[in-house]
Amino acid sequence: MVQFFSFFRRSKVKKEVVENQRQYPRKATHDPIVIQYPYPAQETYNLVNISEGGIQFACPDRMLGPNDLFACNIDLAEEDIQIAVMAKVIWAETFGNARNVGASFLSIHDEACAVIRDFIKTPAAV
Repeated sequence: MVQFFSFFRRSKVKKEVVENQRQYPRKATHDPIVIQYPYPAQETYNLVNISEGGIQFACPDRMLGPNDLFACNIDLAEEDIQIAVMAKVIWAETFGNARNVGASFLSIHDEACAVIRDFIKTPAAV
């Protein structure tokens, strides 16, 4: 009996703490984003958050799904700048009446990355 319990103690699975595995820090924002999909159709939505690698935005309709490619213009009001970028939908989820879409940037200029990096570091205006 003692051997059984000794074996059981050694074989317990340890819980591992999974740290945030995101590559880039994010900042919550509700700035507008203009999505062009399918081209040349345009719709304006609100960002949920932004990082140097991508965006999350509220999209009440189901026009975009995983792997869809689209062009977008992001209007960062605090920076008084608009960023044009191509992106790919990584995920889309519906939460009740809300639908959020997460997209990864496919091509973005270094200057735009620097603007986003500065935007993320800047505290939100009160």
